Amino acid sequence: MRLRIEKLYGRFTYDMVFPDSGVTILTGPNGFGKSTLLRCIQAVHESDLAFFTGLDHVRFSLSSDDENERFDLARVNQLLFEINGKAYRRSDLRRYSREPSGISSASAQFLQTTEKYVQHIGGAAQKKDNEDIEGLSALLRKMPLVTGRVSLIKEQRLLTETVERKSPFLLTETVRGTTEAISGIPESFLGLLNQTMREYSAVATKLDSLFLRRLINSSEKDTFSEADFIREYTDTKRKLDTLRENGISNFPELGELNYQAKNASAFRIFFDDFNQKYAVYAPLMEKMTLYRNIVNKRLRFKKLSYSEKGIEIRNDSGSPLLLEQLSSGEKELLLLYFRLIFQTEPNMRILIDEPEISLHIAWQQKFVPDLKKIAKLNNFSAIIATHSPFISDSVAAAKYDLGEIYKNGRTKADEG
Repeated sequence: MRLRIEKLYGRFTYDMVFPDSGVTILTGPNGFGKSTLLRCIQAVHESDLAFFTGLDHVRFSLSSDDENERFDLARVNQLLFEINGKAYRRSDLRRYSREPSGISSASAQFLQTTEKYVQHIGGAAQKKDNEDIEGLSALLRKMPLVTGRVSLIKEQRLLTETVERKSPFLLTETVRGTTEAISGIPESFLGLLNQTMREYSAVATKLDSLFLRRLINSSEKDTFSEADFIREYTDTKRKLDTLRENGISNFPELGELNYQAKNASAFRIFFDDFNQKYAVYAPLMEKMTLYRNIVNKRLRFKKLSYSEKGIEIRNDSGSPLLLEQLSSGEKELLLLYFRLIFQTEPNMRILIDEPEISLHIAWQQKFVPDLKKIAKLNNFSAIIATHSPFISDSVAAAKYDLGEIYKNGRTKADEG
């Protein structure tokens, strides 16, 4: 993905290429636009045209990894913008845009009434207005294609905004507040775990119902050897240990088994079935193990574990702690890594704003190596905006130092 912005804040021009894999770091002094560049990418992803009308800049362009999709916006004057070669009024761009949860109500109404508008308004001027509307409609729908799937992890992570509607009929009758984001981790985790357990149950039920039939139909001269038995038995015990370490107890104990040639078919079917059942849990087990290992290597006098309640933190005497009792740095640790490990998907581009907030220097130094492991596991790429030299200089990575770019007039990345 290629990004170019001209005269940001009337001063800065940046031209950057972000690869579709690995980690890219944006660093530099305050006020040079690191976080703004992340928000620009997110705004294109969300078709948020209003964002660009309020941004002090002359031109912004973003093209997809394959360069087949492009978003190019230029400010003509205070009232007019040009997008992909077509002029639009500032008032229209401010009114119609998508919201993070989908297309906004104003945009939805706007798009739904386009056809009606065509049918009821005639004349040359009205025809041009209608063409503008149709062009804006197509633009809103195509903007997310430029970025692909994007997720922004904002710098403010500890609090979540809540909206309580006082009346189901009056949208304006709402009460806004905040709640601690850490409180939502157990519920989010249990949702993932319960979904996996339902998938496991469906697979296990099907395999168990056919076990006897498959055993009867199996060959008397099964080629499942004693060496095969030892290999599968050892691997099964390892997988069961992983499940129990992560609080999964719905698999039976394996017990001691001895190989007998006459039972070769039964052993083969049993281990094949177990591997198919475990395959349902395997992706979640990798994530749970990585999350537990990272968090427990950082925490002192506390330990993270899993149970039927989800995620738990206990002190070194074994007493459970409320997540809300943790320090701000510990909360940031749990929230940031939970989002990265459990709430990202393959081929996403993750934008991370100021991951260093409230993190100890030692934790900051380990962040990029951790992120690379997570990105490899979940197959995503990441762009980090940071002030911290302990993050930007921790490992070799593609890096743009906005201060150096402005000072030297360079627009190419340091390749670390």
